[in-house]
Amino acid sequence: MFNVFFILFLVIAITDWYLVLTNGYKLRNITKPLTLIALIVWFTISGGWQGHTALLGVGLLFSLAGDIFLLKSILVVRPGMFLLGLFSFLVVQILYIVVFNKTLPTINSASVGLLCLIGITTYFAARHIFKGLRRTPEGKKQQAPVIFYLVAIALMLFSASYNLFSPEWVLLHAVLVASGALLFYVSDLVLAVDAFVKPYRFAGILITVTYHLAQAAIVSGVLLNVGT
Repeated sequence: MFNVFFILFLVIAITDWYLVLTNGYKLRNITKPLTLIALIVWFTISGGWQGHTALLGVGLLFSLAGDIFLLKSILVVRPGMFLLGLFSFLVVQILYIVVFNKTLPTINSASVGLLCLIGITTYFAARHIFKGLRRTPEGKKQQAPVIFYLVAIALMLFSASYNLFSPEWVLLHAVLVASGALLFYVSDLVLAVDAFVKPYRFAGILITVTYHLAQAAIVSGVLLNVGT
């Protein structure tokens, strides 16, 4: 499963990280989407477009669209593309929730405790983010879509993490998927804080590295589990 296309994905991703650190945003018009394209090719070569797992492939395509909409060079010219990017990744979270849950999670102490932990964390993060959103008229307009997205990514994290307790998942594969979901969650929270509350010096590289590692871990975990 881990073939030349996986290595290609890593090489392009690391190149993209370097460009983030060196402010090479013109070249990122190429490397940012190319990273997801390499990941999609790897997913395809590994036989990912089969049955239930095909939804993960659709999610990767929406991720690619979101990455393009959120390119800095595009947002400078058309700031409104941010909402298209947000919508694309909202679809991604919904698709990933479906992929992670062939059956609905059982209501027990593990699921309730996990849901409470993620819910409380998301609530306090959202309070911080919404203080920043309310500072500008444009930010106030974005409150509704942002809250929908935060709920979606919190549920995605819950869905992935609950598989740690599911007999349908090999533990190692569930750890990969849960780790990927957590990295995705962290990446998006850092992005929101950086965009709406206060810019941070190393936010860009943190957002990018956690996002790419998240996608790679999720794809790896799902493909490995399908193969068992």
